[in-house]
Amino acid sequence: AGVSTKEAIYILTSDFGKEGASRGMSFDNIKSEIYRFSAKIYNDLTVANYVTILPFMALSRDDFYAISENKLRKLPCTMPQLQCVNWDENAVKVVAEAAWHGVREKNGREVDEKFDNLVNIDLALQLDALGIASLNPTPRVSALIKGDLAGMSVHVSLTVKPASKESLDEF
Repeated sequence: AGVSTKEAIYILTSDFGKEGASRGMSFDNIKSEIYRFSAKIYNDLTVANYVTILPFMALSRDDFYAISENKLRKLPCTMPQLQCVNWDENAVKVVAEAAWHGVREKNGREVDEKFDNLVNIDLALQLDALGIASLNPTPRVSALIKGDLAGMSVHVSLTVKPASKESLDEF
């Protein structure tokens, strides 16, 4: 008899057939546009009575700063070789501003891309050059990430300490 969709959750994404079409629109305008767009596609809009619409709202510049700082904070989770990561305020500014400028959409993917280009690649190359993965026991590695606003670049420096009881206490 088929599969019941009574309890199904559908997630539909659209920018109404044109990238950036919703940019600058308010929440209510986007919601109205979604209903108009759906009417063009579906003959029966009674399903709309059961739909929760959550329009995508572009991120603000402050959001980009928060995402950049959060990515720095989570580096030890994404790179387990790192036990400690410190950064200056300029590192956050460089990543956030590089992501903010020159992008078409404000959806956060820009921060991921700029963070990879400015921080992750250099960090991964430095860790690989140290050959840490082959050392046993694994040494303790801390990273210092500084931003250069004039050059819109980020500098990563690593400090390596042997994995002894004493060095663990020093971190």
